[in-house]
Amino acid sequence: MTELPLPSYLLASSVGLLPTQLLNSYLGTTLRTMEDVIAEQTVSGYVVFCFQVILSVGLMFYVVHRAQGELKAALGACEVELDAPLVSGGQPDGGIDVV
Repeated sequence: MTELPLPSYLLASSVGLLPTQLLNSYLGTTLRTMEDVIAEQTVSGYVVFCFQVILSVGLMFYVVHRAQGELKAALGACEVELDAPLVSGGQPDGGIDVV
């Protein structure tokens, strides 16, 4: 569908997804399980668990919000590009001045 070579696409996708994957991996390894909290039965255990859940949800919303902002900016740039003036034949200008 595009002229982008497959290796370039895979490299760009991998680099683009890397921050999210690192964040998910970090949160997955540091979050306490509910079993750990129940086994301790301390107020501090519940506080830490609640803090971790709130932090995880907050980071998720932050990442999604940033991604939506970037997507809107990219779509806006595409719309500006599509609104470029057309020559009389209905074809894109292509950078040639028509007199």
